[in-house]
Formats: sequence, C-alpha cells, structure tokens
Amino acid sequence: MSQYKAYTSYKDSGVEWIGQVPEHWEVKRLRHVGRYSNSGVDKKSYEDQQTVELCNYTDVYYNEFISDDMPFMQATASAHEIEQFTLKKAMSLSRRIQKTHPT
Repeated sequence: MSQYKAYTSYKDSGVEWIGQVPEHWEVKRLRHVGRYSNSGVDKKSYEDQQTVELCNYTDVYYNEFISDDMPFMQATASAHEIEQFTLKKAMSLSRRIQKTHPT
C-alpha cells in the first residue's frame, strides 16, 4: 500500500483486526451503515408481472462492477419488488458467505 499517501495522524479503530485508522475516520459496524435484504424474487416468469433482469450472487462475486451490458437472467417481478430491489448507480453490493465445518 506504499502507493497511497500516509495520513498525518492515526487512532486505534477499536477493532483488533483493523488496527489503526486515520484520525478523522469514523468506525461503524456494517449493520449500521447499510441493510441486508434477501430479495426473495421468484426466478420464474408470470404473465401478470413485468419482465426484469436479475442480478444474481455470481454477478456480484465474479465482477468488480455491475453494468448494463452484462448477460443478466430474465424473469418477472411485481411493481413492489421492482421498486424495492432495483439497483441504482453507486450502490454497493456484497454477498453473504456461509462457512461449513466438516462433521
């Protein structure tokens, strides 16, 4: 990270694995700066719903950015689902990772 300019002063983040952060930064838990939502959008298509393109977890996992020219899955959604789950410019996406332990 030597290509980045050093800040003039640092403080302890209060989180062991993060360590020091620039003095003017505010440290917050992710759950306090965003929201997790599982869309629950059915991947089937219905005649009484509008056609939409679905951004799946693999689209997020394998790409740095989501763009209009990507081959999204086609399905349908209700007006409420479209309003609630439409991706907007500059949105940040992540996916939940589930660890499995050998039994």
